[in-house]
Amino acid sequence: MRNFGIEIECIRPHGLDYQATRQSVANRICTAGYQAVVAQYHGSNYAVWQIETDGSVRASSDRRGCEMECVSPILRGEDGVQELLAVGNLLSALGCYTNISTGLHVHMDVADLSSQEVLALTLRYRGLQRQINTVLPSYRVGNRYARPLSSDQVAFAPTTQASQLQRRAGRFCSMNFAHLRTRRTIEFRQGGLDPQARTVSATDMVAWVQFLNDFINETVRLVRAGEFHRIESAATVADAAAVATAPAGTVARRPLRGNAARIYAVLAAQVGQRLQIEELGQQAGLQYQQTYDAVIRLRAAGYAVRIHNVHDRRGSPRIWFWIDSLDAVQASTVTTSQRTRYNLGQLKDGVRAEVQAWLDNKVATRTATN
Repeated sequence: MRNFGIEIECIRPHGLDYQATRQSVANRICTAGYQAVVAQYHGSNYAVWQIETDGSVRASSDRRGCEMECVSPILRGEDGVQELLAVGNLLSALGCYTNISTGLHVHMDVADLSSQEVLALTLRYRGLQRQINTVLPSYRVGNRYARPLSSDQVAFAPTTQASQLQRRAGRFCSMNFAHLRTRRTIEFRQGGLDPQARTVSATDMVAWVQFLNDFINETVRLVRAGEFHRIESAATVADAAAVATAPAGTVARRPLRGNAARIYAVLAAQVGQRLQIEELGQQAGLQYQQTYDAVIRLRAAGYAVRIHNVHDRRGSPRIWFWIDSLDAVQASTVTTSQRTRYNLGQLKDGVRAEVQAWLDNKVATRTATN
């Protein structure tokens, strides 16, 4: 198991004292036998857990709380995995929860990788992006803070240097190379916890870390077996196929009920008009998280509800929903339960098979049907 670090964005229900709430979390971590301190955003003490502020996290309107980011020390091997499990379970016991404003960022040690192996890792992650998306919560797909890598950002050439990746990609991509040269780590920013679970799942966090570890190791194995040029070629084929092919399929609409029916009635009465999530919820008589959950159920049921997600200058999310046509059908083939649960065991098993299909110049894209 590689060394890694993790940033857990979450909210803890509290009274009015934010500082005291964060201090209480640090104290509980210390009581569990680990070191923790309260720190400002982007603290630099990576020998301890740092409980920081984070302006991009916002508590749900129906469940107020103290927004925080729990930044781990360098976690080493299997002992680090056990520490992550312990702290994750502790956060859950304290009532900490996640929502659509939170994320899970994992820094993986890649000190043993060459520039070519780093490039191969980038090509493989980008080529498998659609498959990886199916095991992530839907709000982490195309998220502003974890944008997918595009062909303009990754050059498919063996001479590409790892340092060039950061200049092309920037910080807020699914893979962040900002610390590649200085700390020899890559940050994977796309992870996130299921907001419908309304808690911090330690097992889901560990599953994501273990997948990233296996993904890196498999990439290194392929490159050192002399397969880089085939990975590169297959990634180019995948690019062309992604542009040339239509959506994987559509799902038949299913009858609506409950909150989903209330949300659709509001949207259907205002076709083409964008409604902020707060306004949409107010018109439907629902709270913030209820509104978001209802929209996800609508999309899973085959109703083409569009989403536009941006952040203001303070980092707070602004989300709009609308429909363009009453007849439009959602092209997604992934159900809510499939997308919001970490089915990482299946994904890990499929990684080698997926790459082998690439090596045979066959672009395989997996879709789940209802």
